[in-house]
Amino acid sequence: MSNKFIKIAFLLLVAGSAAQLTAQTLPREFEVAKLKIGDWSLRAKTEIIWSEEQGRKFPRIEEINCYGQSEHADFSMNSSAAVDLMLRFRGPDEDGGLGEITAAGDHLWLYIDGERWEYANIERRPSELLNIKYPVYDRENEIIIPVWRGFQAVRKSPEDAWTNFDLIQGKLLSAKKLAWGFKSRDWNVVDRGLNELPKGWQNARYLIDNTHWREATDWCSRQVASEEARTLPADFLKYVEP
Repeated sequence: MSNKFIKIAFLLLVAGSAAQLTAQTLPREFEVAKLKIGDWSLRAKTEIIWSEEQGRKFPRIEEINCYGQSEHADFSMNSSAAVDLMLRFRGPDEDGGLGEITAAGDHLWLYIDGERWEYANIERRPSELLNIKYPVYDRENEIIIPVWRGFQAVRKSPEDAWTNFDLIQGKLLSAKKLAWGFKSRDWNVVDRGLNELPKGWQNARYLIDNTHWREATDWCSRQVASEEARTLPADFLKYVEP
């Protein structure tokens, strides 16, 4: 191998390493604001991407999101103020404390100011057609981690079609009183030996603490629409080439 070829290869390696280092050290997000409201922990952040234009590096907004977490629910909000709410169905666990006591195969009752909805996780397999017999592969020696695909769904009665949980998020956020209870458990989905229903599950109702839910989402709405969310922090300006 010639010395010239070695020198070129070395220069390419150094250049590639420098480019990789620059890409790694450029910040990809910044915090807009954070707040505690009751047991809610809230955080708004802006994600940025970097592009090179006319020989200079410029940051551009990729996403603006706000996140909330509490003992009874999580939510995320995007820059369009669309909310994705996830309930935590908590009740007395085996250790005598409070924990999430539902399984993916459970059908639940949701009580929203006295109005009752049925709630379930509906599985969808969009890649497989129902009238096609697909080949079965021998994966005896492979470790397979199943990925659940589906959505949270609700309906008012068994005659109604399942609809996305988003339909009632407004009701949940403005409700005065929320509770839930077990309706049934699908033992074809849940391991009967490992997941027993709590005693008295047929009649038990578990309260959902929705204190400060509206204040939390209102705060996030203001943050994702704020000028701060669209303003690069002063200590990040050093990354923008003059």
